[in-house]
Amino acid sequence: MFTEAQRKQGLEVKEQKRKDGELLYHGWHNDDKDHWKELCSKYGVRSPVWYLPADATGIRKTLNKLGKDSSWFKNWTGFTSAQEHVDANPSMPRYAFIGMALEQIESERTVGRHNQDSTI
Repeated sequence: MFTEAQRKQGLEVKEQKRKDGELLYHGWHNDDKDHWKELCSKYGVRSPVWYLPADATGIRKTLNKLGKDSSWFKNWTGFTSAQEHVDANPSMPRYAFIGMALEQIESERTVGRHNQDSTI
């Protein structure tokens, strides 16, 4: 059980995260957001709340959940580390990073299926 003070502190931390999240870029097109939600559902990935940033820890957790390693990440983004990506994209929300990663995975699978079909 949490004490009243702990509960209050937790609510304050959450509220601060929401305020910080308002500074992130949320101007993505609704079609993109809807597509990302569909991909999350398809791949069994939980879309994070809107106010979480795409920080290095979140990126690493996402890649781990998706079964992707640092080599895949470097080939996809050109960045050698999650922190390098964060430094270059400081206003990216985590849901956008996950959505774009899932788009890349979906694209790779579609191209893979297309290449298999064309060799028959």
